[in-house]
Amino acid sequence: MPETYGIESAHKSILIGDSSHSVLSRFLDTVGDGSGTKDMGCPANIYFIKPPTTRNFIIDEIVMILVDNGPVSPLSFGAGAALVTGCLFRITEKPGASAATIKKDLLDGLTIKNNTDLAIVGACDRWSDVAESSIIARCNLREKGTPITLYGDRGDALEFVTQDDLSALTALYVQVIGRETLNSR
Repeated sequence: MPETYGIESAHKSILIGDSSHSVLSRFLDTVGDGSGTKDMGCPANIYFIKPPTTRNFIIDEIVMILVDNGPVSPLSFGAGAALVTGCLFRITEKPGASAATIKKDLLDGLTIKNNTDLAIVGACDRWSDVAESSIIARCNLREKGTPITLYGDRGDALEFVTQDDLSALTALYVQVIGRETLNSR
């Protein structure tokens, strides 16, 4: 049986370890600290994760979980039409605002407009067949030698910006997995 992710698990944050180095597993949300809306299947919005000023987040893996009501195809977004404007993935300062300072565009000027574009973020571990309605795209940054470090004292954040109304989707979540460390600077 293929690996699946329960939607209910998307509402939990897990932090395990000691006070100087902890495992980080959290979903991007509208507040940035795990307390906001995590399901991106809604009107356009900004979802992000931001470490507190005394901590750093080292992101080793990004997982995108997309669930819809019908079969997915490569040129659609979920089971619907391709997006018009697309989604952005970036590292910013002052996250969650239109005036955020963009430090790095993780898509190098491209946007995610259809299911195939999820490969821009990472190779799909699971691509649904015609009878299924979900996609899990996973990018292991650590294996590629390019983990992302967010510095809390600099106000760094990882943002996923939905520029189209995604209300027709059943659910869309972006999860980061990595480590949380004390800011020693």
